Amino acid sequence: MAKGTIEAKRVKGSLTRFVESGFEKLDKAAFNEAVAVETDLKKPASSWQHSVNFALHQFAGQDIGYEVATYNQLYIWANNGTAPHIIRAKGFRFPLMFFTPFTAKTSPGSLSAGPGSVGSNQAVAYEVHHPGTKPRKFSTLVAVKARPRFYKRVKTVMGQLTK
Repeated sequence: MAKGTIEAKRVKGSLTRFVESGFEKLDKAAFNEAVAVETDLKKPASSWQHSVNFALHQFAGQDIGYEVATYNQLYIWANNGTAPHIIRAKGFRFPLMFFTPFTAKTSPGSLSAGPGSVGSNQAVAYEVHHPGTKPRKFSTLVAVKARPRFYKRVKTVMGQLTK
């Protein structure tokens, strides 16, 4: 009877190590995918004058996973788009000045970034009715790209664990 108890403990210990090993490998796969997602999300802003920083947040508790987030307002506006809005000068001493025609560096449905352009015609106004911007949906494009890549990573880990 004592022998059975010892074997049961050994099996329990082996199972615990197996589960812990599996958790660590899945967590590493999730982290590697989060880094790949961060790289993909940075591509549209690669030609911008300012850098866009992203943060990786690990899920708390027993969940395995990471969130990749940015708090950069310009990136958020480009990703989500903006509604039509009015831009007003601060006062009569400081009118708005800009060049037309303008070409954006990014376009909806693409993660690539081009040089964009600022026109050669200078315009001056005290109020502008901005037409808004179409959402670029960078996060959706990256999610669609990352999903099969992540499933492949998980499948590889599961295959390693069952050998």
